[in-house]
Amino acid sequence: MNIYWVKKNVNLVKKSMVTSTLLLLSASANATPIFSFDALHTTTNIGDSVTVDLIVSLGDLEALGNYDLSIDFDPTMVNVTNITFGSGLDIWGNGDNFTDSMIDNVLGRANVAEISNDFWWDLEDFQANSFTLASLSFHGLAAGETQLAYRDEILGDAHGLHFSGWATKYGSITVAQESISIPEPVSLILFGLAIVGLRYSRFAR
Repeated sequence: MNIYWVKKNVNLVKKSMVTSTLLLLSASANATPIFSFDALHTTTNIGDSVTVDLIVSLGDLEALGNYDLSIDFDPTMVNVTNITFGSGLDIWGNGDNFTDSMIDNVLGRANVAEISNDFWWDLEDFQANSFTLASLSFHGLAAGETQLAYRDEILGDAHGLHFSGWATKYGSITVAQESISIPEPVSLILFGLAIVGLRYSRFAR
């Protein structure tokens, strides 16, 4: 047997295996759904409110049919006051999806869950690749920064089958002390002089 021929074919097999592995890894990477926030860093003031959207990007996955996940936050800095669901799992806007939400402002956790009532073929054909799962309204309590972290994600495709292998991007909310504008001494002096001038002009009449 020709040794050169054997070595050449072994090298070809190795190259083919490496190429196949890279293609599989690339496909896997592209298919990874990513959970993030519309703004990774949000700012509000003490006493004010801010809304943060939970965003999912499906990558190469065909559709999302159901989910159940939680968001952790620091309850000493912010509280969740309201949760509204997006329309990404309700293709035709029928409003008949199963939705459930829970707010625990003592523990610092908000949970959202939704199951689509649409047909699987509608989800796969018409669902956007990136959309808002839900919107959370936060109320600022104390100055500082709190992280927003995904946890306990359970996901299902358009057929209701569980899938894994997703990524998450944490967000944060910075609560600032509301600034109070203090008039400058010069402005106060000018204001006082104006009042005195007005009173003097009245007496002069």
